[in-house]
Amino acid sequence: DFDEGQLIDDEAKLGTPISDRRTTDILKTIRPQCLDQAPCNTLSSRYGLGAFPLHTDAAYMSTPPRYLLLYCVCPGNGGRSTSLLDFSHFDCEPLKTSRPATWIINSGWRRRLCKAFWKNVEGERFVRYDPECMRPGGASARVEHQLIQDFLSASLPITIEWTARSLLI
Repeated sequence: DFDEGQLIDDEAKLGTPISDRRTTDILKTIRPQCLDQAPCNTLSSRYGLGAFPLHTDAAYMSTPPRYLLLYCVCPGNGGRSTSLLDFSHFDCEPLKTSRPATWIINSGWRRRLCKAFWKNVEGERFVRYDPECMRPGGASARVEHQLIQDFLSASLPITIEWTARSLLI
């Protein structure tokens, strides 16, 4: 059986769990939904039971989470998979000569500026990209956007086929 307490305990070992902005719950149940049944301003409200665009989950947050845990209680009979891309192969060289790029996040409740690419103090690279809530805020960001689009079209996603009780970190 699904043990929410154990999952939260395991999640806490990776860092401090944070909730989605729409709820204070650490665990959020998601499921494929038809267009007419999906909550407003969600990917399901735009794409229904179809494929979602590749995106960074929680890109709208000031600092997107380093880890995201996805747990499948029941895969259902729809055969829906999750697609992942490894951005460690993204060529950042063209970005080194461009001006710092500013993107605009409009998450439905507040607009703000952000970067799509950055490094933390340890030098680890991070990517934030969600075409549903982010748009380029100038020429440098448009260059980044085109580089991202080129990378997405040239990359083969890693496909996760869900089974009951599978966990993806």
